[in-house]
Order: sequence, then structure tokens, then C-alpha cells
Amino acid sequence: MMKEVLIVACICFALFMPENAVSQETETRKNDSKIEDMVVTATMTEKIIKDAPGSVEVITAQDICEMGADTVAQALEEATDLLMTTETGRMMRPSIRGTGNKHTLVLIDGRRMTPGFKDLTGLEQVPVDMVDHIEVVRGPVSALYGSDAIGGVVNIITKKPSKTLTLGAMAKYGRNTYGDGEEAAGSAFVGNTIGRFGFLLAGSSRDKNGYDMDGVTPDDGDDINMNSAGGRFSYQLNEGHTLLTGFEAVDRNFNGLRDLQNLDRQRDTDDRRLNCFLEYDGEPTPESSLMLRANHSWHDNEITVDPPTPEIVGSIGDESNSERTLDQLEGRFSSRILKNMW
Repeated sequence: MMKEVLIVACICFALFMPENAVSQETETRKNDSKIEDMVVTATMTEKIIKDAPGSVEVITAQDICEMGADTVAQALEEATDLLMTTETGRMMRPSIRGTGNKHTLVLIDGRRMTPGFKDLTGLEQVPVDMVDHIEVVRGPVSALYGSDAIGGVVNIITKKPSKTLTLGAMAKYGRNTYGDGEEAAGSAFVGNTIGRFGFLLAGSSRDKNGYDMDGVTPDDGDDINMNSAGGRFSYQLNEGHTLLTGFEAVDRNFNGLRDLQNLDRQRDTDDRRLNCFLEYDGEPTPESSLMLRANHSWHDNEITVDPPTPEIVGSIGDESNSERTLDQLEGRFSSRILKNMW
């Protein structure tokens, strides 16, 4: 019943959506090709994509919409020279050019996230609610980002507060071919700028039941319930100087049967993640830019197995219930020294 109500509500919302919101969406789609012209990941500064060192691919919001992707993992499945691999607990991680998942760095707006279970960050836990585009740098960029970027970098660039009122909603429902698996998803966003203050808020919910086509464990899919929210808030101090703060929060539960130590066991996992930051962007001179940022990332997971695994080699062990945090301070100054060198 709730699924039908959600679908009807979103249809009504779309029918009565304000005209400026529709025009804003149309303008965004027109500008998708322009996004590909500029990238920041390869050098940490804006570069025209053809001038950026290395091989860079851009996946736009329009591409993600056409794929029907709900998570970043789904959005990256068709990226060139990038393989989404399934790790412990059915986590999805990228591997660029065969270097392995621990040598492919994943960032959000250039910010690092604290790893999750088994020191991995599953991209199936990152929704696309606020994604503007994704930059994939193939090849070593460890000089800029460290040894975990030997294979490359996946940088998830999120949307900023819009200059005019923009809002929208989406609802999806589907069943698999055999009717033993179904999924419902919905998301909404709203943003505007009032004077010097701008904001963007987005949220989504996804509910997917497990399926087992052959009746033999392990199941082909888990029961998944994922709720997420994100926000961006900006304040223009004066011309060329802006404060930006924001957050991403995800609460996900998934459970299903696993073959652990030669016995079918029910594995139930709660994953909770919160990222938040405060950033200053300014232009001290017409030929220079300054960025200062404080970043906090928190992750907590709780895993239960029924019947429990004995405390022997091969069991889940101490990582069943763990909490991790990452705090960073970052500053970057760039300036053109010789304007007309050639």
C-alpha cells in the first residue's frame, strides 16, 4: 500500500511542479556537455579535459539518469577500464586497470571517507541523490593522493546550492523476471538562493527484498533497506569569497543467507555513515585562489550472524561491530606566476 501511495504522490508532484523548476532541469541537461569540458581531479585545479594529464572520464548526471542508477556503484558499471568487484559482504568496490580495489581511491568533492567493514568503502552505500558528475582518472596519481591512488581515482562531484528555486522528485518500482524479487525507490530534492544564503537538500529511500532463483544458498540477493539525506549550505561573504558546509548521511540495513563455515547462516548488517565538512573558497587576487577545509567522516557497522559463528579462524571476528572516524584539515593555494610566458 505504501508503495502505491508513494508512486501516486510523486506523479501528482510532477504534474504540478513549478515552471521554473522544469526550466531549471532543462537548462541543467543543456549544460551537461559543458561539465565535461572542465575537470579538477587530475591536478586538483580546474583543467580543460583535453589538457588534463592522464586519462579522464566524466559521467554526468544525465548519464546517471539514463542508466536508472540508484547508487554510485551502479553508475560506474559502464565506465571504461574500471571493474566493479564484489568484496566481503557483497560490497561493491572499483578496480582500475586491474590494480585492485585498495589502490583505487574514492573521494567525494576531493574529500576522503573513512573506510568501512574490512577497510573497504562499498559504493553501493553511496546514493546518487546529490551527484552532479563523477570524474574517473585512470592511471597513477599517487604523487597527489598517496599510494592508494596507484590505479586511479574516482571523484564524486556533488551539486552546489542553485541560484534559483529548483526541486524535483522521482519514484520507481519494479519486479524481476520470475516475480520473486521486487524493489521500490524514491527520492526528492529542493534548493534555492536567498540573498547571500544558498541551500540544497536531498533525500532518498530504497527498499529491495531478497531473491533466490535456484533455492540453494547463498541467496542471489539480500533484503536491503537504505535511507539517505544530504545537504549543502553556502554563504557569500563578499565577491569571490564563499563559505560552504554540508553533510551526507546514509543508514543501510541488509540481510540474507550466507554459507559460513559449512553452515547456512542468516547475516544481518547495519551500516551507518556520516560525512560533514566546512570549506572556505576565496580569490585573494584575480590570479590566485585559496581553499581551506575541515572534513569529518564517521562510519559504524554492526553485524550479527544466526546461528553465531564460533570464535575460530575464519569467523567474522572483532570487525563484526566497529566504529571508525577520520578527521582532516586541508589547505590549498594556487596562483599564476607568469601570466604571459609565451
